[in-house]
Amino acid sequence: MLVTHRPSLPGPVARSMAIAKRSGPDFLFLANAHSQKFDDLHLSASAADTAGEGNLVCVTFQDSKTQDWVSITGLVTTAKNDDPRIKAVWSRGAAAWFGDLGDGVHDASANDPRMTLLEVKPQCKFLYLLIGCVKKLIWYL
Repeated sequence: MLVTHRPSLPGPVARSMAIAKRSGPDFLFLANAHSQKFDDLHLSASAADTAGEGNLVCVTFQDSKTQDWVSITGLVTTAKNDDPRIKAVWSRGAAAWFGDLGDGVHDASANDPRMTLLEVKPQCKFLYLLIGCVKKLIWYL
């Protein structure tokens, strides 16, 4: 899940996202530039810039078999459609999330102008793991 903040709502907004690539501790996501998450990021970045903190998001993962989970808070940046990493991480599976609009431009390919990258650089991580018969919360910076 990718969790952002929408200033017009009283709490966070979460949506399911598939990782396009992990690069060391960083996560890359392919995202539709016309989706609400970009408005959320733009609005919360404007508010955070006054404090000099940048734009924080939360990314969460859970193993449904063990119920272990991780929550990662990090700074997010966006990349324009001409970023060469888009072509490197694009796949037919990713294309299914965009759909071909039939106009010859918005074709769900890596060149589709809607195709954008979100990059999350972790600031802190929380893990909840089964150790023996006891669940344990572990915190990493």
